[in-house]
Amino acid sequence: METKRTMVLSFHVCRGGRFFNPGHVEFVGEETFSDVCSMLSDRLFTKDRDEYGRFCKPYIADEVGTVVSEDDENGRTGEIDFDGDYDRYYTIEIEDIDDLSDSELEAIREYKGYISEDLEHLVKVDDDEENEEDEE
Repeated sequence: METKRTMVLSFHVCRGGRFFNPGHVEFVGEETFSDVCSMLSDRLFTKDRDEYGRFCKPYIADEVGTVVSEDDENGRTGEIDFDGDYDRYYTIEIEDIDDLSDSELEAIREYKGYISEDLEHLVKVDDDEENEEDEE
């Protein structure tokens, strides 16, 4: 019996592609939400007070004080949404190729950086299955 390993993957939704349209998905890497927060640390600030100075649940704000995430900055998964359409980062946990959307899978295939053997095998297995279906 094979146990599946959980992988943490990060993506950036931005403008891109052939026509520079919003909603283009890029693979950031096998990074946790904490790693993404560190990567964007020059744009993010953790706050624990509201506009009246009262203590509140910690949240992540951008340079102008807009709330961009209420997720735990030290967590494995989460989302940072700067504006909804053009600049959003999210981190997910997956166990299987079926946990990924088509755009996420395509972004991983186009990625030029380091990919672990587990993720490479997962993506390659999916490619092999598609090739077998095409041959039939």
